[in-house]
Amino acid sequence: MQGFFSNTAEERNLRFWSGILMALAGLGICWPLFVLARAAVGSDFRIGLFTTNGLESLIEKDFTTSQRLTVVSLCLWSEVCWIFCMFQFVLMGRQCSRGEVLSVKVVRCRERFAGGLLALSVSEAFVIPCTGAYLRSLEKIGPL
Repeated sequence: MQGFFSNTAEERNLRFWSGILMALAGLGICWPLFVLARAAVGSDFRIGLFTTNGLESLIEKDFTTSQRLTVVSLCLWSEVCWIFCMFQFVLMGRQCSRGEVLSVKVVRCRERFAGGLLALSVSEAFVIPCTGAYLRSLEKIGPL
């Protein structure tokens, strides 16, 4: 499909910046995957929470493998929402690089991006309380 611009400097500029934004969004997808994989199997796992006793820090030796994976999975939902948002950003950048700045596809990507941000904010609101409740049920920390 032919874009809005012919082959002008504006079109080349739009393609360039769309490519830069897609590359940054790709980095925004890869980094959380790396962090989650490292948290699940890496040797320097740490979690710190403010409790009534002050800052309590737990390391990998304080957890069994299943407990550690449960803690990582509690934090996973925020990362999944973030990756979804960045994927929508990649799709928007791809459409914009084709010259479709305000097409139906771009608007739908923006709507899904906004929904992903809403889901991200809700999941972030529950990460600390859920993680704290789980660690309290294991009697690893005091009350938050």
